[in-house]
Amino acid sequence: TNAGLIDASRRGGTMHQSETIIRQIYFGFDAETLYLRFDLALFFEKDPVGNQENGDKENLSLNLFFLEKGLKISVPLVRKKENLEYVIFEKAKDETWVELTRDNGAGYDKILELAVKFKEIKGGGGEVLKLTATVEISGAVIERCPEFGAIQITLPGADYESQLWSV
Repeated sequence: TNAGLIDASRRGGTMHQSETIIRQIYFGFDAETLYLRFDLALFFEKDPVGNQENGDKENLSLNLFFLEKGLKISVPLVRKKENLEYVIFEKAKDETWVELTRDNGAGYDKILELAVKFKEIKGGGGEVLKLTATVEISGAVIERCPEFGAIQITLPGADYESQLWSV
């Protein structure tokens, strides 16, 4: 399939459930791009005038970790409907994160949307991506999704378009 949904709105068992910041993660792709949408439950204070929300949370970011690739995408949670810049990092041998590139293919208002070219994450050819998402404040993880394991997304192979358009 070329689309999916992870519902992370409730955590815990029958006796104890807790609210989450990352409510749902939607994903899909075309032949060249991975599209991600994060529905987030962030509460914002009213501005001094009292009629608009101030959506910026200082030092708050959403991070995607591509586990088997040693890559991380970091997106600041600053309200900007389009051209929001994200950074792609690669894990170095000394376990530090080194910046690879920046792109402005994100937008955030009440939801976070992200378009990532496969070439930016060194992906494609039918491979399976394993990723996790975290919400961090000043570098400290305050939430991980999924709580255990990883999201698995199978990227399109060379015959992707012909499979979709066969009669």
